[in-house]
Amino acid sequence: MNAALVKIDVAAADLGKSVNTLFEMAEGGTLIERGLLWVFDFSNGDTDRRDLRFWRPEILVCANKDVALHTKFRGWELDWVLARILPVKRTNFHAGEVNQLFQLRPRTRIDFGEELNGKMKGGCNFYSRAVLVKFLTARWLGTGGARLRRADKPLSAPEKDTVTRRNAQCDDASIPARNSILKTEVPHGAAAGRETRSREENRTQGRLNQNINHQTNGPAAQNHRRPVLISVADAMLRRALTGET
Repeated sequence: MNAALVKIDVAAADLGKSVNTLFEMAEGGTLIERGLLWVFDFSNGDTDRRDLRFWRPEILVCANKDVALHTKFRGWELDWVLARILPVKRTNFHAGEVNQLFQLRPRTRIDFGEELNGKMKGGCNFYSRAVLVKFLTARWLGTGGARLRRADKPLSAPEKDTVTRRNAQCDDASIPARNSILKTEVPHGAAAGRETRSREENRTQGRLNQNINHQTNGPAAQNHRRPVLISVADAMLRRALTGET
Protein backbone atom coordinates (compact mmCIF):
# COMPACT_ATOMS: atom_id res chain seq x y z
CA MET A 1 0.00 0.00 0.00
CA ASN A 2 1.14 3.54 -0.70
CA ALA A 3 2.01 5.83 2.20
CA ALA A 4 -1.13 7.68 3.29
CA LEU A 5 0.82 9.84 5.73
CA VAL A 6 4.22 11.33 4.94
CA LYS A 7 6.96 12.70 7.13
CA ILE A 8 7.77 16.34 7.44
CA ASP A 9 10.71 16.28 5.01
CA VAL A 10 8.48 14.98 2.20
CA ALA A 11 5.78 17.53 3.03
CA ALA A 12 8.35 20.33 3.08
CA ALA A 13 9.73 19.33 -0.31
CA ASP A 14 6.25 19.17 -1.87
CA LEU A 15 5.24 22.54 -0.42
CA GLY A 16 8.53 24.24 -1.23
CA LYS A 17 9.17 25.07 2.42
CA SER A 18 11.89 24.17 4.88
CA VAL A 19 11.43 21.56 7.57
CA ASN A 20 12.05 24.21 10.24
CA THR A 21 9.30 26.38 8.78
CA LEU A 22 6.77 23.57 9.08
CA PHE A 23 7.89 22.84 12.63
CA GLU A 24 7.48 26.51 13.50
CA MET A 25 4.02 26.53 11.94
CA ALA A 26 3.03 23.49 14.04
CA GLU A 27 4.43 24.97 17.26
CA GLY A 28 3.06 28.45 16.56
CA GLY A 29 -0.40 27.22 15.62
CA THR A 30 -0.42 28.57 12.06
CA LEU A 31 -0.83 25.31 10.12
CA ILE A 32 -4.54 25.91 9.92
CA GLU A 33 -4.09 29.25 8.15
CA ARG A 34 -2.05 27.47 5.49
CA GLY A 35 -4.83 24.93 4.94
CA LEU A 36 -2.98 22.05 6.60
CA LEU A 37 -5.70 20.52 8.75
CA TRP A 38 -4.91 16.83 8.66
CA VAL A 39 -1.61 16.62 10.52
CA PHE A 40 -0.78 13.99 13.14
CA ASP A 41 1.85 13.95 15.88
CA PHE A 42 3.53 10.57 16.32
CA SER A 43 6.02 11.71 18.95
CA ASN A 44 6.45 9.13 21.70
CA GLY A 45 8.07 9.34 25.09
CA ASP A 46 9.58 12.34 26.81
CA THR A 47 10.47 14.58 23.89
CA ASP A 48 9.81 18.20 22.96
CA ARG A 49 10.16 17.56 19.24
CA ARG A 50 7.09 16.56 17.30
CA ASP A 51 7.18 13.61 14.93
CA LEU A 52 4.68 14.93 12.40
CA ARG A 53 2.80 13.09 9.68
CA PHE A 54 0.95 14.94 6.93
CA TRP A 55 -1.92 13.52 4.93
CA ARG A 56 -0.50 13.11 1.44
CA PRO A 57 -3.59 14.15 -0.62
CA GLU A 58 -3.86 17.40 1.33
CA ILE A 59 -0.17 18.17 0.80
CA LEU A 60 -0.49 17.64 -2.96
CA VAL A 61 -3.57 19.88 -3.11
CA CYS A 62 -1.87 22.68 -1.14
CA ALA A 63 1.19 22.40 -3.39
CA ASN A 64 -0.93 22.84 -6.52
CA LYS A 65 -0.62 26.17 -8.32
CA ASP A 66 -4.39 26.36 -8.61
CA VAL A 67 -5.28 28.21 -5.39
CA ALA A 68 -8.92 27.21 -5.72
CA LEU A 69 -7.94 23.62 -4.95
CA HIS A 70 -6.29 24.53 -1.66
CA THR A 71 -9.61 24.36 0.21
CA LYS A 72 -10.66 21.01 -1.25
CA PHE A 73 -10.47 19.14 2.04
CA ARG A 74 -11.80 21.89 4.30
CA GLY A 75 -15.06 21.02 5.97
CA TRP A 76 -14.27 17.30 5.96
CA GLU A 77 -14.91 15.30 9.10
CA LEU A 78 -12.12 13.33 10.71
CA ASP A 79 -13.96 10.06 10.05
CA TRP A 80 -13.97 10.82 6.31
CA VAL A 81 -10.23 11.38 6.26
CA LEU A 82 -9.60 8.24 8.31
CA ALA A 83 -11.71 6.28 5.82
CA ARG A 84 -9.33 7.43 3.08
CA ILE A 85 -6.28 6.46 5.13
CA LEU A 86 -7.74 3.18 6.42
CA PRO A 87 -10.29 1.74 3.95
CA VAL A 88 -13.52 0.86 5.75
CA LYS A 89 -13.71 -2.50 3.98
CA ARG A 90 -10.57 -3.62 5.77
CA THR A 91 -10.90 -4.94 9.31
CA ASN A 92 -7.24 -5.78 9.90
CA PHE A 93 -3.86 -4.53 8.63
CA HIS A 94 -0.64 -6.47 8.98
CA ALA A 95 2.43 -4.84 10.50
CA GLY A 96 4.12 -4.16 7.17
CA GLU A 97 1.07 -2.27 5.90
CA VAL A 98 0.94 -0.16 9.06
CA ASN A 99 4.63 0.67 8.67
CA GLN A 100 4.02 1.73 5.07
CA LEU A 101 0.79 3.66 5.67
CA PHE A 102 2.12 5.58 8.67
CA GLN A 103 5.79 5.71 7.58
CA LEU A 104 6.96 3.98 10.75
CA ARG A 105 9.98 1.88 11.51
CA PRO A 106 9.18 -1.51 13.08
CA ARG A 107 10.90 -0.54 16.32
CA THR A 108 8.96 2.76 16.50
CA ARG A 109 5.67 0.95 15.92
CA ILE A 110 6.41 -1.57 18.67
CA ASP A 111 7.41 1.19 21.12
CA PHE A 112 3.87 2.58 21.09
CA GLY A 113 2.94 -0.42 23.22
CA GLU A 114 -0.69 -0.63 24.35
CA GLU A 115 -1.62 2.46 22.36
CA LEU A 116 -0.92 0.58 19.13
CA ASN A 117 -1.57 -2.95 20.23
CA GLY A 118 -1.50 -5.68 17.59
CA LYS A 119 -2.23 -9.39 17.69
CA MET A 120 0.01 -12.16 16.44
CA LYS A 121 -1.52 -14.29 13.66
CA GLY A 122 0.44 -16.74 11.58
CA GLY A 123 3.77 -15.32 12.66
CA CYS A 124 2.83 -11.70 11.82
CA ASN A 125 1.38 -8.88 13.89
CA PHE A 126 -2.03 -7.65 12.76
CA TYR A 127 -3.72 -4.43 13.82
CA SER A 128 -7.49 -4.00 13.80
CA ARG A 129 -8.88 -0.97 12.01
CA ALA A 130 -10.56 0.12 15.26
CA VAL A 131 -7.18 0.26 17.04
CA LEU A 132 -5.61 2.26 14.21
CA VAL A 133 -8.55 4.69 14.06
CA LYS A 134 -8.33 5.28 17.81
CA PHE A 135 -4.59 5.85 17.52
CA LEU A 136 -4.91 8.42 14.72
CA THR A 137 -7.78 10.21 16.44
CA ALA A 138 -5.67 10.69 19.57
CA ARG A 139 -2.67 11.79 17.50
CA TRP A 140 -4.49 14.32 15.30
CA LEU A 141 -3.41 17.89 16.02
CA GLY A 142 -7.07 18.92 15.88
CA THR A 143 -7.54 17.16 19.23
CA GLY A 144 -4.21 18.30 20.62
CA GLY A 145 -2.02 15.48 19.30
CA ALA A 146 0.36 13.46 21.43
CA ARG A 147 1.29 16.40 23.62
CA LEU A 148 -2.25 16.88 24.93
CA ARG A 149 -2.18 13.40 26.46
CA ARG A 150 1.02 13.94 28.45
CA ALA A 151 0.49 15.65 31.79
CA ASP A 152 4.14 16.71 31.94
CA LYS A 153 3.90 18.35 28.50
CA PRO A 154 0.91 20.71 28.65
CA LEU A 155 -0.17 22.58 25.55
CA SER A 156 1.56 25.89 25.01
CA ALA A 157 -0.51 29.06 24.54
CA PRO A 158 -0.17 28.93 20.71
CA GLU A 159 -1.18 25.26 20.71
CA LYS A 160 -4.25 25.95 22.84
CA ASP A 161 -5.11 28.80 20.50
CA THR A 162 -4.79 26.48 17.51
CA VAL A 163 -7.15 23.91 19.02
CA THR A 164 -9.62 26.64 19.98
CA ARG A 165 -9.60 28.18 16.51
CA ARG A 166 -9.92 24.79 14.83
CA ASN A 167 -13.06 24.16 16.85
CA ALA A 168 -14.48 27.66 16.52
CA GLN A 169 -14.17 27.61 12.73
CA CYS A 170 -16.32 24.50 12.33
CA ASP A 171 -19.31 26.74 11.67
CA ASP A 172 -17.74 28.27 8.56
CA ALA A 173 -16.86 24.82 7.15
CA SER A 174 -13.12 25.48 7.35
CA ILE A 175 -12.70 22.76 9.98
CA PRO A 176 -14.62 19.46 10.16
CA ALA A 177 -17.09 18.78 12.88
CA ARG A 178 -15.76 16.44 15.57
CA ASN A 179 -15.78 15.60 19.24
CA SER A 180 -13.11 17.83 20.62
CA ILE A 181 -12.37 20.25 23.41
CA LEU A 182 -13.44 23.88 23.78
CA LYS A 183 -16.33 23.44 21.33
CA THR A 184 -19.98 24.25 21.76
CA GLU A 185 -21.66 21.25 20.19
CA VAL A 186 -25.18 20.81 18.90
CA PRO A 187 -26.75 18.08 21.07
CA HIS A 188 -27.50 14.77 19.41
CA GLY A 189 -29.22 11.56 20.44
CA ALA A 190 -29.89 11.19 24.15
CA ALA A 191 -28.54 14.67 24.92
CA ALA A 192 -30.98 16.23 22.47
CA GLY A 193 -33.83 14.23 24.03
CA ARG A 194 -32.91 15.42 27.50
CA GLU A 195 -32.73 19.02 26.32
CA THR A 196 -36.12 18.75 24.60
CA ARG A 197 -37.71 17.24 27.72
CA SER A 198 -36.17 19.99 29.84
CA ARG A 199 -37.65 22.69 27.60
CA GLU A 200 -41.07 20.99 27.71
CA GLU A 201 -40.92 20.72 31.49
CA ASN A 202 -40.05 24.43 31.76
CA ARG A 203 -42.96 25.35 29.49
CA THR A 204 -45.36 23.14 31.50
CA GLN A 205 -44.19 24.65 34.79
CA GLY A 206 -44.63 28.13 33.31
CA ARG A 207 -48.20 27.38 32.29
CA LEU A 208 -48.96 25.95 35.77
CA ASN A 209 -47.59 29.10 37.41
CA GLN A 210 -49.73 31.26 35.14
CA ASN A 211 -52.84 29.22 36.00
CA ILE A 212 -52.14 29.45 39.74
CA ASN A 213 -51.56 33.19 39.48
CA HIS A 214 -54.76 33.61 37.47
CA GLN A 215 -56.76 31.59 39.99
CA THR A 216 -55.32 33.55 42.91
CA ASN A 217 -55.35 37.09 41.54
CA GLY A 218 -57.60 36.92 38.48
CA PRO A 219 -61.09 38.41 38.10
CA ALA A 220 -62.79 35.18 39.18
CA ALA A 221 -60.83 35.11 42.44
CA GLN A 222 -61.53 38.81 43.09
CA ASN A 223 -65.26 38.32 42.45
CA HIS A 224 -65.22 35.36 44.82
CA ARG A 225 -63.72 37.49 47.62
CA ARG A 226 -65.95 40.54 47.01
CA PRO A 227 -69.18 39.11 48.65
CA VAL A 228 -67.23 38.25 51.78
CA LEU A 229 -65.90 41.80 52.07
CA ILE A 230 -69.38 43.26 51.50
CA SER A 231 -70.86 40.98 54.18
CA VAL A 232 -68.27 42.13 56.70
CA ALA A 233 -68.98 45.80 55.87
CA ASP A 234 -72.73 45.30 56.30
CA ALA A 235 -72.24 43.69 59.69
CA MET A 236 -70.09 46.58 60.90
CA LEU A 237 -72.67 49.11 59.67
CA ARG A 238 -75.49 47.30 61.50
CA ARG A 239 -73.49 47.27 64.73
CA ALA A 240 -72.84 50.99 64.42
CA LEU A 241 -76.56 51.81 63.86
CA THR A 242 -77.95 49.54 66.58
CA GLY A 243 -75.24 50.12 69.09
CA GLU A 244 -74.34 46.46 69.24
CA THR A 245 -70.89 45.54 70.38
